[in-house]
Amino acid sequence: MIAQIFRKELIYLWRYKVNTISSIVLMSVICIAITSSQRFAMAMQMTGGSKLTMIAPYFMWLVMMYNFNSITEGISSDCVTGILEQLYVNASSYIKVLLCRAMSSFCLNMIPLTIILGIVSVSSKISLLPFLNAAPVILLGIPAIWGLALMAGALILRFKQAGTLVSILSTLLFIGMSFASLNETLSTALPFCLANKLSVAIIKDPSFGIELGEALTIAANSAAYMILGILVFKIAEKNAKKHGKLGIH
Repeated sequence: MIAQIFRKELIYLWRYKVNTISSIVLMSVICIAITSSQRFAMAMQMTGGSKLTMIAPYFMWLVMMYNFNSITEGISSDCVTGILEQLYVNASSYIKVLLCRAMSSFCLNMIPLTIILGIVSVSSKISLLPFLNAAPVILLGIPAIWGLALMAGALILRFKQAGTLVSILSTLLFIGMSFASLNETLSTALPFCLANKLSVAIIKDPSFGIELGEALTIAANSAAYMILGILVFKIAEKNAKKHGKLGIH
């Protein structure tokens, strides 16, 4: 199933290549503008920071948004087009489809993200190695984002037209997670927060290493939010079936 969905997503990515290219150009321009601005140069001189100090949080925000949207947009599309009503799938099988989409989208989203990083690294003289060093931590924490997306998907499934609200709330949440990482308790409890915090630290300083306890905490956080997301989505889908709300309403 993963191979089939990956092939479909790849075809979709190529079919709408104008959107893909536009997204890559826009994100690249933003990153280059950030690192090339005079204020940024002055801030680096005052704080002793580097270009990675500004790019790292922005890159992690892109990773979170891409992975969150890969599930929520799929659910929204299935609701609007009536696919759910046609299939009348049970919760476990549909969740399987969603997670396969998420894994496929994650692999495909790495293509534009890598291109963006490549463009920025050439124009701003930033090494890609720190981002590669952070990859294991990012992979370990991504399931928490998927679990969070399933919970948001439950809201979309229940109210159908809640896609815009979900996008706004997710953006606010991800911004809040960046500030929450300053608090040890919140960074441990919130989804992907500790993974985000440590990934940014690794990108800023490639010599930075994480401890086994931190890795286990990230894994436990991902597992907890994934399980919670599946449970919440199952309840929402059961409710939608019961009240005949799987179709277009």
